[in-house]
Amino acid sequence: RGTVLQMLLPVVGSLSLVGFAFIFRHDNPAFLWVAGAIAGLMLLVMIAIRIQQGRNTRKRRARNVSKYKAYIDERRDHLRAVAEAQRASAHRLYPDAEELWTLASTRRCLWERRREDADFMHVRVGTGEVALAAPVEMDLGSDPLVEREPDCLVRAEELVASYRTLDHTPITIPADEIGCLAIVGDPEATRGLVRALLCGMVTWHSPEDLRLVAWFEPPAEPEWGWLKWLPHTRDTAGFTGDESQRHAVGLTVEPSDLDVLLTQLIRPRFEHLDRVRESGPRSGPVSFQQVVVVIDGYAPGAEVGKLPVFDELLVRAHEIGVLVIAIVADEDDIPTKVGARIDLTEGGWAAYVESGPDGRRVARIRADSAS
Repeated sequence: RGTVLQMLLPVVGSLSLVGFAFIFRHDNPAFLWVAGAIAGLMLLVMIAIRIQQGRNTRKRRARNVSKYKAYIDERRDHLRAVAEAQRASAHRLYPDAEELWTLASTRRCLWERRREDADFMHVRVGTGEVALAAPVEMDLGSDPLVEREPDCLVRAEELVASYRTLDHTPITIPADEIGCLAIVGDPEATRGLVRALLCGMVTWHSPEDLRLVAWFEPPAEPEWGWLKWLPHTRDTAGFTGDESQRHAVGLTVEPSDLDVLLTQLIRPRFEHLDRVRESGPRSGPVSFQQVVVVIDGYAPGAEVGKLPVFDELLVRAHEIGVLVIAIVADEDDIPTKVGARIDLTEGGWAAYVESGPDGRRVARIRADSAS
């Protein structure tokens, strides 16, 4: 409305001047010519002002667009640096199985994570998309009258979309908080993933903080025989000086032997935990050596699945510092009490799902594998 009035005011003034000249010209044509010239000049000045205003508006808009594009470029450089640093840190903390072998052979950073560390028993399951450490958001405000440059808006939206997540970044899970982890899929793929998980665990955690126990059927012995060379499969925490006990490893192919192993492992922990709870809140927190129990080929109807001690362990595994990894070929064989599951599909992809409505869910994971 202001623009229309600005245009009409000079026009009205010019027409008024011409009308005045016609009325009071007193037979003097020069007066009429002067009035017409002044009116025409006013119109020309008006047009020139409008043209200049339009040019100034376009220049100001161009400067603002240029400044905003420079700001977007600066933010992009900053976010790129953050992303590169985050990805490098993640790969340093959670390398793949091949790099783990290099670390173990050189003893660099070996067994560096302890129970009091925040990343204790956080293990890598593969790579995928993770959130950027410095979340980026676009604040458009709430004023509906604000006009935005379409090109700038597109650039901003593209920037936010590009750095909302990082791809090809290690995906980790808190293995000490799960209790029971079911891994479902083809036996070759699931065993490869579990081997990768174990490689990460034994590289970062010492035998004082981590013990491994595994049960498998005799035909699968070539898949797990290498575990006997690890100090983590020996019960160093309960060693009493008997050399036969020192070299006994927590690997078995017999369900009855697994029953004995688990009973010796969990009964003292249950009893200790119950005593602590009976003593009241002043007793303080309880910390156990982390134990990982691998069951290759779990099925509820099989002999291992029917062990009473195993059922009790599934219910209270997290309380006593135990992680049960149940390898199953079919989802119908998943234990009734699980904290999370990993489903492996063709092509080496996996999905991680924690139990409960608020459980974490990660899809499209490129699963790790160790041979």
